[in-house]
Amino acid sequence: MTRRTADLGPTAAGPANSAQRFPTWGPQTPLGALRASADHDPAAKWIRLAAVLVLVPAMLFVLMLLGLSPMALDHCEPADPCYGEITGRINVAFVSLIVGAVPFLASLALPSHRKFRAARGFLVAATVAALALSLGSLWSL
Repeated sequence: MTRRTADLGPTAAGPANSAQRFPTWGPQTPLGALRASADHDPAAKWIRLAAVLVLVPAMLFVLMLLGLSPMALDHCEPADPCYGEITGRINVAFVSLIVGAVPFLASLALPSHRKFRAARGFLVAATVAALALSLGSLWSL
């Protein structure tokens, strides 16, 4: 049994696969057409890069502080009022970190259209606000 290159499907090499009659790479593809259009936002990749380089280490730092925060309960007994206050702050920090991850992932998932530029900025700002709340509640321990 021998296979011809036309039977290989989309893995066949070349800019245009004659068997499927659609380009496999190049400016004729949907992504290439988007980048060539006036609707493409070239700043989207820089916003994503800055968000990943700044917010991911900040989230990991807050997660590390969350891992260390139960040590603040060492001087409190479960019946003391300080125990409830400290666990409340730890819970606020944890929930705000999880809530901050949602707009962060949504900002990365938005397409690179100019109409989503403001939405991407608001989602990154919401992530920064959630991280500030989380860090602030842990800092007050």
